[in-house]
Amino acid sequence: MSTVHNETRASWEEQLEAARAGLREELEAAWSMRVARAEEMLREGAGAELEALVGARLEEVRTEFAGERRRWEEAKAAEVAAAAEGARGRAAAAATGRLNECARRLRAAENHEEWSGALYDAAAGFAARAAVFTLHGRFLHLDRAPYAATLEDMPLTDAPAMREACEGGEPVVALYASQELSGALVAAFGEGEGKRAQLYPVMAGGKAVGVLYAEGGRGECDGNALELLATLAGAVWESRRESREERQGGPQLVMPQLAAVRVEEAAGERALGERAVAVKAEAGPLWSQMPAEDRDHHLRAQRFARVRVAEMRLYKSALVLEGRRGRNLYEMLREEIDRGREEYREQHLMACESMVDYFHAEIVKTLANEDESLLGEGYPGALV
Repeated sequence: MSTVHNETRASWEEQLEAARAGLREELEAAWSMRVARAEEMLREGAGAELEALVGARLEEVRTEFAGERRRWEEAKAAEVAAAAEGARGRAAAAATGRLNECARRLRAAENHEEWSGALYDAAAGFAARAAVFTLHGRFLHLDRAPYAATLEDMPLTDAPAMREACEGGEPVVALYASQELSGALVAAFGEGEGKRAQLYPVMAGGKAVGVLYAEGGRGECDGNALELLATLAGAVWESRRESREERQGGPQLVMPQLAAVRVEEAAGERALGERAVAVKAEAGPLWSQMPAEDRDHHLRAQRFARVRVAEMRLYKSALVLEGRRGRNLYEMLREEIDRGREEYREQHLMACESMVDYFHAEIVKTLANEDESLLGEGYPGALV
């Protein structure tokens, strides 16, 4: 009985073990199948999921790149703007430096050669090619040019554009051609630096004493700087005459080439004094009969008038040109003219009985080119 029972039990265990092994096999097969199916499903969905992930990342990268590019462009634009501003500042500083150096050299010039050299050197920095001419009677003399060729003195009649600048007292733009600049000049200068030449009259005492000549294409000629240089040169030329008057009997550092012109101008001043006194009072003394103290006061009044009006023309040149064109010089320069009139009244008119209004005469001559109507209807006229 026991033996049978043991055999039966061993058979059940074998069957159970066999069943367990079969179940394990089935479970492992089922698990393997599920894993395989899961892997297959994962592989099938991975492409779309990966594409979505890559697309999202690319969009992030694109956004980041756009931001970086925008920041780079802004930084670059700021850098370029700063560089341009710095360049403009340096260019302006260089230009004002050249102008300031020219003003110092002109004031320090002890002779005509130094004066023309200072003007030419400064002008050469604002034009492709420049030259300096001085007026001797009705002839133009070449003082400075960027070459060694010789140019004989030219009659103004042979150089229509230069004659227009000298007689009109205003800058002139002319074609670089014989019929406008003279055949001798074009032959001596050779091929022009551009198709046009710019001519700036050097004015002193209300009349032309020279011409600043400039050439260059667009962007090569700084007209404002060149006109200012011509004005500075004229103011220094004029101041030489005043300095000579103040150094009567002392060493005279006048420009030798201008001696004849200075004598003529001095005689003109004396004539002006005689005419002024005659206008002031028909029965009054002539210039030659006037006391020395009064004559001296008249000369000081004339110098005051010339200097003040020259300052207006120098420092308010744009307003002077606009006022001439609009025939309203007094309106454009009211503050300066009124201040000068008041100072002239206090310092000169009230200090000398025979005094006349040289300030008014100088305004008409220098600012209005001898045409009082250019001052406009609002101008109050002479003080006496």
